[in-house]
Amino acid sequence: MFDSVHGRREREIAGEGDWLLMEGREPADARNFDIAATDWSDCDIVVEATGKHHKQPERLQAHFDQGVKKVVVPTEGALNIVYGVNHHECDPQVHHLLTAASCTPQSWMPRLPW
Repeated sequence: MFDSVHGRREREIAGEGDWLLMEGREPADARNFDIAATDWSDCDIVVEATGKHHKQPERLQAHFDQGVKKVVVPTEGALNIVYGVNHHECDPQVHHLLTAASCTPQSWMPRLPW
């Protein structure tokens, strides 16, 4: 895989059925509208990609209540970061709600300092 900002990604990426496997692992997914109805306790980072909660960021607290460290979602109040541009502004001790002005969050998340 190649990205014009990040260069070559030296991790194994493959497709299998409906899944994009990363290093042989399927990403976890949930399909509950109610965030609290899903067990997020094994997740450090959640990419909230449903588009259902972006206008109500207070709903995202349910992730943090279960121990999630970071939530990436396009919403008001989130730190908007672009790896390679302003990622240095992200303080992992302070910023837990993030938005990425990129369509490829998997390319920068492993490089952040948490």
